[in-house]
Amino acid sequence: MNTKTSHSICAVAIVKGEASFIEEWIVYHKLIGIDHLNIYDNDPAPAFRSQLKAWEDFVTVIDWPGDLTAGWPGRNQQTKTYAHSQDTVRQAKISRLVSLVLERIKPPRF
Repeated sequence: MNTKTSHSICAVAIVKGEASFIEEWIVYHKLIGIDHLNIYDNDPAPAFRSQLKAWEDFVTVIDWPGDLTAGWPGRNQQTKTYAHSQDTVRQAKISRLVSLVLERIKPPRF
């Protein structure tokens, strides 16, 4: 992450297998006022990376393959990810950090 930025609100999310709707998710969070996204990529795939090239100014992708030796890999990975993100934003000029869960956006039913 570039530590000389001045984002007000930075969101952090861990991704794995969300290539089919990642761009929709990014657009949504940009529209609601997030200034920058830090995406921790838990499943690096070239197709996923190529989708994010258009968003280089808004999205920082951090390789985060996980620790398969951990007793609780998923839970342990989340803890390490969010601790890393907090350390990273302390070095940058970011006033708020939001941790998000990546979910497909579904339109409301009326």
